[in-house]
Amino acid sequence: MKNTFDRVGAAEFLGISVTTLDRIVKKGEITYIPVSQRRIVFRPEDLQSYLDKRAQEAKN
Repeated sequence: MKNTFDRVGAAEFLGISVTTLDRIVKKGEITYIPVSQRRIVFRPEDLQSYLDKRAQEAKN
């Protein structure tokens, strides 16, 4: 898929480990696109939305 990140790329974008990303995904806190049973990808706008949401929560 064009303009998407795999788990490693998404973790780098967010500045977190892949393990932490997996935990966030499991909690349903971030939007992803399932490509197959074992592979998911992330859109840049969904990653940025997650960061924006976390920043807003930190302000409150």
